[in-house]
Amino acid sequence: MKCNFKISLPLYKLLYSMVFMFVMALIRPTVTPIEILTVIEPNLCFLAIVFVADIYYCEFRENRINVFYLFPDRLKYKAVVQRFLIDFVYLLLLDLIFYWIYILFQNSNLFTK
Repeated sequence: MKCNFKISLPLYKLLYSMVFMFVMALIRPTVTPIEILTVIEPNLCFLAIVFVADIYYCEFRENRINVFYLFPDRLKYKAVVQRFLIDFVYLLLLDLIFYWIYILFQNSNLFTK
């Protein structure tokens, strides 16, 4: 699991996902809290596509694909599912954290009347 964690979330993925969310929080203005989901969610889908596509591509890029092909099918399936779940949980937590950061940056006056 530790190896899959390192493969699924390298430093560059953590950095560009956080920068992406910060840029989204700073650039897109909203008026109501309901609009925040319409701003964040469609763009987060593109981030999720890049994360999931990179799970398999990193095996090619780092020349580990030949070793990965030697694994039995059960271990290949287990490794891919673990990597997907790690990315899914990370993106879910990132979405929840930046949802509140987005509220604080753009709509700090929503909580005062």
